Amino acid sequence: MRIVEEMVLEQITAYRESILSGTMTDDDTTENLLQEQIDDKEAFLYKLKKALDRLNDSYEMGDYERDEWLERKKKREAEIYRTKNEIYELKKRSENKEQITNAESIIWLRQGDTIDVKINFK
Repeated sequence: MRIVEEMVLEQITAYRESILSGTMTDDDTTENLLQEQIDDKEAFLYKLKKALDRLNDSYEMGDYERDEWLERKKKREAEIYRTKNEIYELKKRSENKEQITNAESIIWLRQGDTIDVKINFK
């Protein structure tokens, strides 16, 4: 029975290590990557808004017919909407990121001849 218990404990330890190595990331690196993505999307959003302004100016100057202007305007507005949603999702991910800590990942309890395993994921 002791051999089986030792084998189970070895497997649990190996499993614990594989989970921890697969889920632990560097907080600063993750945060920096998310912030870079947010900054890139915000710069792109600024460019899209400026392009929409130029499009409206061109229509006012008579460079586009109404139908062509409306089509181009819808396209730019859809891009702006999509980019705003992407920024929102990135900011939400940045605010809500959580890590599994060593204390919370796996707990095993030995009581007599039995071993109980608890796995807590946040």
